Amino acid sequence: MADNGFTPSTFKSQIITKVGVSALFGLVAFGLSAALDAKTSESVLLGIGASVFVSGVAFLTQFLIEVDQRVGEARTGLRGLETSFTNHIDATQKLIRDEFAKISEATQLFGLVEASALKTDAMTQLVKNATTVEYSTPSLIFDFAQAEVARLSGYLKDLGQGGDVTYEGEDRDWLLGLTKVATQTIDATSLTTVDAGGRGFVDGGLWTSDLGQLYLEAQREAIRRGVEIRRVFIMDRPVQMDLEFTNILDEHVAIGVQVRTLMPNDIMATRRATLFDFIVFDGVLSYQATTASRVAEQGRPIIVTSTLVSNPTRVTERIDRFHDLWANGKPYPPIG
Repeated sequence: MADNGFTPSTFKSQIITKVGVSALFGLVAFGLSAALDAKTSESVLLGIGASVFVSGVAFLTQFLIEVDQRVGEARTGLRGLETSFTNHIDATQKLIRDEFAKISEATQLFGLVEASALKTDAMTQLVKNATTVEYSTPSLIFDFAQAEVARLSGYLKDLGQGGDVTYEGEDRDWLLGLTKVATQTIDATSLTTVDAGGRGFVDGGLWTSDLGQLYLEAQREAIRRGVEIRRVFIMDRPVQMDLEFTNILDEHVAIGVQVRTLMPNDIMATRRATLFDFIVFDGVLSYQATTASRVAEQGRPIIVTSTLVSNPTRVTERIDRFHDLWANGKPYPPIG
């Protein structure tokens, strides 16, 4: 709180002023008493006494007035100090609450990470790597990283809650990633409308693309790990078993994939109207590619969406669908 300019020199000046004012009042009082009774000697003594009394009253009055002013200033200062102190206490309490809330949230988050079925080191590494993207990073890179974190967060939420995860277009990372982490089985279908190009399965199709070759290699590695892979090549339209098509089948057989072919007439009527391309990994997750309608028969079909299905009921439905298609298919190469 400010001292209002009160210093020792100021104090002395104020005392001298008060004494001077008091003496002036005393002289005035003495002059008045002398003028009223100039002939009486006793009046001199009374005048002096009266002047001293008046001077004292004047001095005391000034003192009381100043004391009252000082008390008022002190009261105002104390109110300001009290308000400032109260605000400081409130701000400190809020800061403490916020910091404890952050600590509690961080502790809770760490507890969830520890309790998660996912690997703790992978989760912590993800967080650490995310913190390396700083505000000083170019805005394009920062915004892209932010969008990727949000996208990944949404995918994990949907997978954890048993919902569908959809990617606009053909997602190779999911297909290759799931094949690399599968530990038991991979049951897949290959439709001509998905895998075929202008001339059946091969020309411009999946298996002659870089993704198809990477997918074949990923399947080879999975089989080496002991994963059982079965694939049904479904001809949903008349396609001849030409050399290019049989080469694709032979490539799968060569790496250890169990292959069957299914002609249109061998497809159950109830399944024929609802054919779509899907893959079931370890009996718990289904990967499905949806193609756009084609006006012409030339060119590879365009994948419009890739979807991951983790809902147990829907995955079981796809498992049953695959079993029906597999049971009606013919082994390749033909037995006997």
